[in-house]
Amino acid sequence: NEGILEATMSSQSVITFFTINQKNAEDAKNAIGNLDDSNALLLLSVFDTRKTVKDAATERAKKINVDSNPEEEKKGDA
Repeated sequence: NEGILEATMSSQSVITFFTINQKNAEDAKNAIGNLDDSNALLLLSVFDTRKTVKDAATERAKKINVDSNPEEEKKGDA
């Protein structure tokens, strides 16, 4: 099916998404700053309509990716 992304994730990731999604934008941004759940970050960056939250989730996901695989950052700078 074109345009459909199927993702498998834990119920905890979904709960985390809804918990953060219900916060005001500033509180959500602060919560995202400590979040290590890449699936919840994906949901937030795709489904939350607030630019502040989308940007925070995207930036946090990038940071987690770089922290877990520092070689990728080196390749990107070459």
